[in-house]
Amino acid sequence: MKLTINNKERELKFNMGFARRIDEAYTYDLKSEGLSMGMGLEMGYPLLLSRKLTALTEFCKAAIGGDVTYLQVEKAIDDYAEEHGELETLFEYVVGELGKSPVTKATVTKLKEETAKAEMKLKSK
Repeated sequence: MKLTINNKERELKFNMGFARRIDEAYTYDLKSEGLSMGMGLEMGYPLLLSRKLTALTEFCKAAIGGDVTYLQVEKAIDDYAEEHGELETLFEYVVGELGKSPVTKATVTKLKEETAKAEMKLKSK
């Protein structure tokens, strides 16, 4: 899928560059230990599933890479919503690609398994 930014179509790619950029967007800081760790998928994926627009923007920005700004991606998503009358297709595409990409598939599978276990525990109470 492509988003148009400044009249140029930009491909969404869920590769190693994406993984690095999404980790930069979502970090876990343990300042007392002097530790900062990228947790892009672990923190952002549940937000995508909850249909948080800011997460969609961060994931699309990371998937496009290059010199695009957050505001440019936000505008591209606004334009997409205007053109298509919805954003569900874009959300589904991003979530689906994360589950298929060789770079992110294992992490997404693990997150799905952990979510299913947590849901089972809640249902059993």
